[in-house]
Amino acid sequence: MGVNAEAARGSASGDAAAGAFVARVTEVLRAIGRAVRAHQLYLPNNPMHARALEGAREALAPLWRETDSIRLAVTESELLLDEAPVLAEQERGGESLPWLLYKDGVRAIEMREGFEGDELVRFLDALRAVRSRKGDEDDLLTLFWESDFAHFAYEYVDVAADGAPAPGAELLRGGAPSGSVTMPESHADAAPAQPQFARMDDFDSTLYFLEEAEVEAVQDAIRREFDSDPRPAVVDALLDTFERETDPTVRDELCDDLEALVLALLTDGDLRGVAYATRELETSVVRAPALLPRHRDRTRALLERLSEPEVVAQLLTALEDSRTPTERADVEALLSRLGTPALAPLLAHAATVREPDVRALLDDAITRLAAANTAELARLIETGTPDVSVEAIRRAAALRSPAAVAPIAQVLAHGTLEQRQAAVPALAAIATPGALQILERAVDDEDRGLRGLAVEALVARQHRAAAPRIDKAVRDWVTRLGTSAEKTLFFDALATLGGDDAVQTLDGLLNKRGLLQRGEDASTRAAAALALGRIRSEAAIAALGRSANDKDVVVRTAVARALRAGGER
Repeated sequence: MGVNAEAARGSASGDAAAGAFVARVTEVLRAIGRAVRAHQLYLPNNPMHARALEGAREALAPLWRETDSIRLAVTESELLLDEAPVLAEQERGGESLPWLLYKDGVRAIEMREGFEGDELVRFLDALRAVRSRKGDEDDLLTLFWESDFAHFAYEYVDVAADGAPAPGAELLRGGAPSGSVTMPESHADAAPAQPQFARMDDFDSTLYFLEEAEVEAVQDAIRREFDSDPRPAVVDALLDTFERETDPTVRDELCDDLEALVLALLTDGDLRGVAYATRELETSVVRAPALLPRHRDRTRALLERLSEPEVVAQLLTALEDSRTPTERADVEALLSRLGTPALAPLLAHAATVREPDVRALLDDAITRLAAANTAELARLIETGTPDVSVEAIRRAAALRSPAAVAPIAQVLAHGTLEQRQAAVPALAAIATPGALQILERAVDDEDRGLRGLAVEALVARQHRAAAPRIDKAVRDWVTRLGTSAEKTLFFDALATLGGDDAVQTLDGLLNKRGLLQRGEDASTRAAAALALGRIRSEAAIAALGRSANDKDVVVRTAVARALRAGGER
């Protein structure tokens, strides 16, 4: 049984204490009213929703130190504590807490200590549901009954369709069991006060004076309004004011607002909004009269800020994670505004993109930036992270940029294996004399796969100047240390690039034998024979002829194939 409010205040405390208690109850009800509105407007994960709910709980907590319950009478526009108004909201409608309770028949409520827990949330859920009720959906009394309150009680009457008590209606009890709610006689028994003048709120039926087609037109207009994105209109309003107002202080504030808006759009992943805002900002800077240098610098800095690595990373994440369609033209326009600092994060992101459309957009932006900033591209090849360096090498190869040759040479000498493997085809693609000369060095690289790539690239480029280096490699280590496949690769490359000059080396591998000198193994001699067949010169045919009847079947078969190839010249 709750402590009577009058007793809780204490008769000895006098009017001042009583007034203080009423003020505290008023503050509690205001906090609950704010929570009611927040519960209606925001989703549960919104900070405003949580803040309003916590505010109501914080307001209730100190109240329970003075009393364990409060009982309030409900009228159309007020909540009353011992006949004293503690919440007055004169307007009817969904925003009025007294009216929400009164219109469904609630005539008194009682909140007890413990109500601020889960039951407060259930109370707010019920009010939110009844505010958006349509047709035959549950009324507030049904929702209260389903909530199964333990610390909240209410008294109600059956009401007619117009909200007035039904004939013979009795005051009934709902919610947690306890003593009856004491209602002030002046409000419990009195008939609702009749307004002196008619009010438009009393004539809900006027909605149906519209024709069905008109009602649909109004509903369509409302849907379009709610579905439309208000942010472009906000951008337009800010920029119109920026152009119209020449007061420097006003423009300072507008620059602050524009910066905050663009960053908010980026945070929300609204790429279309960011593209629109930046495009219109560039136009406004040109049109704005009497623009001070500091304002021009601030707008330029805002546009340049889009190219900062952190912002670019956020932009690209939003682009991949976007669940709403973004026009390609908008994204292209946004990416086209990125400057030199954006090249590194774009290259870093390029390796991870899986969506084909996003990859195409990213490739176009990188190609544009790389072509316009070859010095930055060269710097990233040598000093960027391995992933960025590899991507920069590939872009330099696509652009055939001579400026990239020197940093690629450094990477080829000192980089990671992945960087060095990317460097070989890049040098072959650039194909300047300096690039191919550096590529020759990879013929003797310690990594078998890399030197194989280098030899294949030199052959593909028909870089005959590499023949002496390949010849030296064949004499020095290939025949002794190379695998069968590597021997075939090097011998064929020597034959292709060296021509007749390679016959002496290959002939020595195929035919050189002496009394005290053991010849090469069969696989080496067979590879040399096939390479001679590629040359198809008279000297090559003569060298093959000397082993036409070799005792080793592998060598004899290879020589026969090479002679057939030579005979087709």
